[in-house]
Amino acid sequence: MEIKDQIDWKVIDQLHAATIEFSRNCSSIKKLCVTVLIAACTLLAKFTGEALDPSFFVAGFLIPLFFWGLDAISYFYQEKLRGMINDKLNDIKNRNASDTLRSLEGIVLGTHRTKKSRVTRSIFNSSMLLYYILIGLDIILFIAFKNKLI
Repeated sequence: MEIKDQIDWKVIDQLHAATIEFSRNCSSIKKLCVTVLIAACTLLAKFTGEALDPSFFVAGFLIPLFFWGLDAISYFYQEKLRGMINDKLNDIKNRNASDTLRSLEGIVLGTHRTKKSRVTRSIFNSSMLLYYILIGLDIILFIAFKNKLI
């Protein structure tokens, strides 16, 4: 194995560790979002005399929106790191004629994922389902509140 390959494998290991850390951050961001939302609603209930108030819906919209943005940024960098891992694997593959390495094409990040759509994919992907549900539920409840159904 050439020195360039050894260095690239070390870089891949470091990139992988950073990717795992970003992945953990995404899970932590979701947990923190729910915790902050519950705490905010509890505080608002105390400040409003436990009466339903439009501030509940503003908080119920803005808090998930803020955390959705944080999560999207973390997801973006996670995917960017995966792209860098793919680039390093391709460098190793191109320097070596191994059939095993040739089969690694797109193993870390699918070849259909382009850099161009990375921002959109970071904002709208299945891991953001929690935010879709929270914001959607908030909008439905606000409409019910405005129509005096709740």
